[in-house]
Amino acid sequence: MGNTVANPTTIASPAIDSISSKKDVNGEAVTRYTMVSYAANRAKEINTYENQLADGMLTNIGPLIDSEKGDPYLSVALKEIDEEKLLLVPEEINENEDTSEKISQEIESEIEEFSEELSEELSEKFDGAIEDLFKDAEK
Repeated sequence: MGNTVANPTTIASPAIDSISSKKDVNGEAVTRYTMVSYAANRAKEINTYENQLADGMLTNIGPLIDSEKGDPYLSVALKEIDEEKLLLVPEEINENEDTSEKISQEIESEIEEFSEELSEELSEKFDGAIEDLFKDAEK
């Protein structure tokens, strides 16, 4: 056994330690636990995508990197993270549906306000153009 060299294999490549310096969308460092959680969730999405290909009813996005048919989904997910193909969004943002609903309402409100202002402005310009036409017609 003197010539035996340890060659440990990992369940995923790249190893989590090599990409643990990634930051989330807020610029915060991501813990290894969080990184594994992101990768596991993404691997589930890729698995679902692969299973849905046969049905033609895709609800998930497939791999964002070049990968082979037999590549483990966890490895694909980790490579996507390593190559920065995914945004790492903290769970509190992801799970906070109230925030997205609030943002949607604010956007709708701004669109409605803009629409009303534009409508008033166009109405004033239209009324002015009609008055000018009548004045020209009277001459």
